[in-house]
Amino acid sequence: MNENPSKRTALDKILDSLREIGAGAYVLGENIALVLVLSAITFPRGGWSEVPLRDMNLGEYTRLLERLWDKPTDELKSELDKLIPEYFRRDDHAPLSNMAGSWYLYGENRQQVFEDALWAHKQERYTLSIPALVAQVEGILCELAQKYGAPSQEWETCFYRLLGYDRDQPPRAWTPEEVLPRFLDLPLAERIGMADELRNHFTLVRINALYEEGDFTNPVFASSVNRHAILHGVFLNFGEIESLKLFSS
Repeated sequence: MNENPSKRTALDKILDSLREIGAGAYVLGENIALVLVLSAITFPRGGWSEVPLRDMNLGEYTRLLERLWDKPTDELKSELDKLIPEYFRRDDHAPLSNMAGSWYLYGENRQQVFEDALWAHKQERYTLSIPALVAQVEGILCELAQKYGAPSQEWETCFYRLLGYDRDQPPRAWTPEEVLPRFLDLPLAERIGMADELRNHFTLVRINALYEEGDFTNPVFASSVNRHAILHGVFLNFGEIESLKLFSS
């Protein structure tokens, strides 16, 4: 029996578009904007960034999105925690090496630290890669916020303000139900802009998670990928996933 077209929802159409992209039928315009928006929503809900996977084959990437984007958060996190490390181990960690190799823009002095952290990660020496990366990420953010030129100002507040956010109201990960109706109502020409806005927003979600103050006596906090817990020596979970999350920050 043929499906009644009147009963098809906007989300059904989204799935159709994803399948078309995965099959190679469309790679421009509305469908690319859809991929960008779904990426910006899906990966942060599972505790990851979409940025490191941008070099993945488009067909593979969209099939991954089709399978994951509407899963419950706990299930999504569990699958991503398995899939993303598998992806970065491919061909002797080639995707991870390529990503770290692009960081020369952050200066020659830091590049050697990144290369050493990459070596440590490949050797499964996460007690070396994690502290090295978290300190470098903090230094880069301090420079972006011009902390070193304006010591009287709180650098995290400055950084958030530069990107148009209030530090007192940290950004959070949105659900598909919150984002997709607004996206579908936009004209095609404005959808890419919304995708860029979401990417900026979820970058701040990750930064906030990395620098959030917390109780060091709380095992959950002390085991999270959090700068304070790591650099104060109470971090408990030196693992592959935690190391990769810092690479993707």
